[in-house]
Amino acid sequence: MSSLLKERDIDSLLIIHGEKSFQAIQPYWPDLPEVSTTYAAYSGVCSESEIKRCKELTESLHVDAVVGIGGGKVLDLAKAAGHEAKKDVILIPTLASTCAAWTPLSVIYDDEGRFQTYTVFPRSTYMVLIEPRVILEAPLRYLKAGIGDTLAKWYEANAIVHGLGLHPVACGGSAACGKIK
Repeated sequence: MSSLLKERDIDSLLIIHGEKSFQAIQPYWPDLPEVSTTYAAYSGVCSESEIKRCKELTESLHVDAVVGIGGGKVLDLAKAAGHEAKKDVILIPTLASTCAAWTPLSVIYDDEGRFQTYTVFPRSTYMVLIEPRVILEAPLRYLKAGIGDTLAKWYEANAIVHGLGLHPVACGGSAACGKIK
């Protein structure tokens, strides 16, 4: 990880994490002696107030990048705080139940955990780092949830593609392409 950070001249990090997520990644977490690191546990929800708190922390510490470690909500929080502070975002998912590490958006809740909105960012995450052993050691229910989420995404994407006048990818003569029209 140190060499990847050096390539981008990242010398300081705000690391936002859940408690269980940080415990899961701890055996694999590298020593970063040349990088200034500040750790911040999150409240358990990606809310406007939590985004503001993490953005302000990012700015007051003058960090070069924001790291999110955990599941969907903490990764969404890191993306939103990094976006607001105009900093690179590095995500380390600890569960296979979510696509938050790969999507350039954040789902925002109120402080009680009720859905409010979502924000789509103009720029993707700078880096996604995966430790497969952490994903494998996560509870099985999260893998099952990830499979269910993936199946739902296929139906969502299929419905969206059917509504497009122009298809975003070349079909290459596939039989499936004929069905999209």
